[in-house]
Amino acid sequence: MGPPTYISPSHESISGVGLLIRAVHGYFGSGIRELQKAVALRPDDTSILYNAACTYGILGKKSEAIAMLKRAKRVGFPNLDWAAPDPDLACIHKEPEFLELLAQVSC
Repeated sequence: MGPPTYISPSHESISGVGLLIRAVHGYFGSGIRELQKAVALRPDDTSILYNAACTYGILGKKSEAIAMLKRAKRVGFPNLDWAAPDPDLACIHKEPEFLELLAQVSC
C-alpha cells in the first residue's frame, strides 16, 4: 500500500511525523510534495519547519535542511539547539552554515 495522495491540513501527519515516515519509507516524491504543502499552508509553524528540516536531513538535502532551520529561527523556533544532537540532521552537523546558525543561537 502506498501513501495517501492527499493530506488534509487538519490531519495530524502534517505536523511532520507523517512526512518523516514517508521519507524513511522511500515515498520521496509524495513526501516532498506533502512537505512543501505543509510548509506553504503553515509557513510560520515552527514545528513544521523543524520537521521539514529533519525530513530534508534524512534525505541528505543539506541546503534545504539548513534553509528550513533558518526559517524556523526567523519565525521564533525556541529550541534550535535541538538540531546539534539530532540524528535526522547528521548530514549538516559539520556544515559551516549550520555551525554558524548554532553559534547565533548561543549568543
